Amino acid sequence: MRPKTHPSVLLFFAEYIPLVHSGLVLFGLMLFGIYDRRLDTDVDKSISSHDYRIFLRELRAARKQIGLTQIDMASRLGETQSFVSKCERGERRLDIVEVRAFCQAMGLPLLSFVRKLEPKLSGKKAGGKTNRN
Repeated sequence: MRPKTHPSVLLFFAEYIPLVHSGLVLFGLMLFGIYDRRLDTDVDKSISSHDYRIFLRELRAARKQIGLTQIDMASRLGETQSFVSKCERGERRLDIVEVRAFCQAMGLPLLSFVRKLEPKLSGKKAGGKTNRN
């Protein structure tokens, strides 16, 4: 049985091998049994992943509600349809500046989008009732 190494080993290698992409380092460490991802428990991804799925669902719904296809959205953003698809599926995470660009492309103020999103993330419908999503 292989010994398991703490995730700090990854940080050590990533710091001292700056020319190698950290993803390749992680892959190599996992391949040779030096690093076990199951030991990396610093971040609870289940909560953020659930919230991010809700965010993506609402972003897609907003686009569809105004009648835009992914191709239309891509054109407005100056990107490809593949880019929009990857963003909507969560394959590529969006930062706040990109979310703002998506909202602008839909003619939707960012604040309006956030006001519609927040009750869904907090589990409440408008009027204070619990939402079971």
